Amino acid sequence: PLTRLIDSLIGEAPAGRAATGKQKLLESLGAVDPINSSSVRLDVGGFSQVVVFVVGGGSVTEYDNIKEWESRNPKKSVVYGSSALMNGNSFLQELNTLGNDCLLYTSPSPRDS
Repeated sequence: PLTRLIDSLIGEAPAGRAATGKQKLLESLGAVDPINSSSVRLDVGGFSQVVVFVVGGGSVTEYDNIKEWESRNPKKSVVYGSSALMNGNSFLQELNTLGNDCLLYTSPSPRDS
């Protein structure tokens, strides 16, 4: 989840196997300095703030998890946003819509029978 990503970006440095997992996760990400548009290495650490924006459905549960993580890391700051905020019912409706759309594209045509 997002909290694991945030912990990898700005949390305390882990040791051993956890460090290897963190390194793999950070290698899969890209970041750009908004001031000069240059690439930023995420594995060097030193970050104390992060902005997380979810394109699509964010959730109150994700937000709560992030705030709980912040309470355990008082010198770190996270801003969370999303293009849509979903609860359980709206998430299930979205899955239903996606499932119906998939059926439309995968249903065999009458001439295939």
